[in-house]
Amino acid sequence: MIKLIFLGLSKRKGRCAAHFPSKWGSEPLEVSVNELNQYISKDHALLSTALGNLARMENLLPLNYEKWSDMPRSRLDDVWNEVQANTTLPIGAKDYVLKNLNSLWKDWKKEVEAKHFTPHKDDPEYFVVVRDDRLEPSQWFELVTYWKTPKVLVI
Repeated sequence: MIKLIFLGLSKRKGRCAAHFPSKWGSEPLEVSVNELNQYISKDHALLSTALGNLARMENLLPLNYEKWSDMPRSRLDDVWNEVQANTTLPIGAKDYVLKNLNSLWKDWKKEVEAKHFTPHKDDPEYFVVVRDDRLEPSQWFELVTYWKTPKVLVI
């Protein structure tokens, strides 16, 4: 098959943000775990999508913490309660779920920095104008302020 590309007429749109599975909030995702508490079963891919969305929710897991270990335990408990309310995961899977969320949260934070942060931009409006709809203005301000510190800029 030959793909014809006409100049100016074909633009790659890219992927948009994923949405929660349609079952989320209405019926539990059926997810079981193996002896290592890794997800198995038919809905494990839907769980992965849901965890990716939870990691990007600024009201549950805000980005303005320097490290995952700085995240208040109450926030981690809230996100675990959300997962438990919408899945059939056993309580023993909590550490594995939080480990996955840690990785997803760090990836999200790196993505925001890579896409929206310019280290040498000194425009005062840069601190105020949020570059992504999924971020709260206060979090964006704290992130930019942190990323512009000499300690972080050197890294």
